[in-house]
Amino acid sequence: MKKILLLLIFLSALGAESFYYERGEKVVLTPVVKKAPALRENSQDDITYYENSSGQRLGLKNQILIKVEEGVDVSALALKYDVIFIKALSASIYLLEVKSGDNVFEKSSLLYEDDQTLLAQPNFSRKRVLR
Repeated sequence: MKKILLLLIFLSALGAESFYYERGEKVVLTPVVKKAPALRENSQDDITYYENSSGQRLGLKNQILIKVEEGVDVSALALKYDVIFIKALSASIYLLEVKSGDNVFEKSSLLYEDDQTLLAQPNFSRKRVLR
């Protein structure tokens, strides 16, 4: 029985997707393997990279952007989903952080499906370009 349970867990992990919702559409991402270590200490070590179906590379920290309706208690919402309130970016947009060990995509999806949120997605960073 234990072998069957372990096999089911293993197979479900293989089929697990990293995705988020953007404008009501599910966006599936593929993890990108780091090819070289960072050149400087603390430069981008805490960023995980993903690629979308268009081939665009996105960096991700354990942060989520949410937009809520006026009057929503964001601190209570953060407590409900066990995430950390970082700061307000505007009157209705907030930055939250996912605790270490939690999946940013799962938390983002849960927040997206909550009636109190208008938008919830991982806080991606695009490739930096020097000018």
